[in-house]
Amino acid sequence: MPGKITTIVFDKTGTLTVGKFEGQKLSRSQKIWMKNEIIRLSAALEQASEHPIATGILQKSKGFKITIPSNETSRRLQEKAWKQTVEGKNFWVVSPGYLSENKITVPGCLYGQ
Repeated sequence: MPGKITTIVFDKTGTLTVGKFEGQKLSRSQKIWMKNEIIRLSAALEQASEHPIATGILQKSKGFKITIPSNETSRRLQEKAWKQTVEGKNFWVVSPGYLSENKITVPGCLYGQ
């Protein structure tokens, strides 16, 4: 009889049941940009990344009839922040930790509240 398994540890990354990240909901604090525009720009910002969340964003963008623009510049500012330029507009891609450390508040609706 093989050894007995007594403990299993799972990493809570969201990949346990499906094996991939997938966008489920798009939240906007203001209705300035249309959904397709947000998906298009998000894909542009994430297209050079190999992170699983970036892969999920790019996969989701394939379901839309959009052209993903080039990322003109990309510069890592800190461990938790990137500054990028797409179509002449500057964007920051940051982690929740970066927001917290820099005391940047985000509207509650973006967290599903």
